Amino acid sequence: MQWTQTYFEMRKLNRAARNAERGPAPTQEQLIRMANSRLPDRPSASQVDPLTGGIKWPTALLADSFAADRAQMEKLYGERAQDGHFSSDKYLKVKALTSQMMGVLRKNIRLYPGNLSIDARKFLQGLAYEAQFQAG
Repeated sequence: MQWTQTYFEMRKLNRAARNAERGPAPTQEQLIRMANSRLPDRPSASQVDPLTGGIKWPTALLADSFAADRAQMEKLYGERAQDGHFSSDKYLKVKALTSQMMGVLRKNIRLYPGNLSIDARKFLQGLAYEAQFQAG
């Protein structure tokens, strides 16, 4: 009986010590802030012109291997500027294009110094997120 009581007291002490080390649980506001910090940044007006849909591409994405995808993306964003939103079909096309461009970027990652490929990847994630945000 004493062994059982000692065992559960030790568990209780251990749990209390771990909880003290862990600190207080994050508040709902903190959890929301953390979740939002993981979202990609939406492109700024200098990166994607909201009136014309013109896109200012990062250096790495100006390579010839991205030319056809860039043209399609510019067409889709140009249509978005006219319509004010992406249709679900156009949103899916933007997602597919960004995924395809990410694949090409990954294949050729050795061609671009570290920051160029990171900037390009973040830009593509931002374009996809913008399309999702503007779908409707």
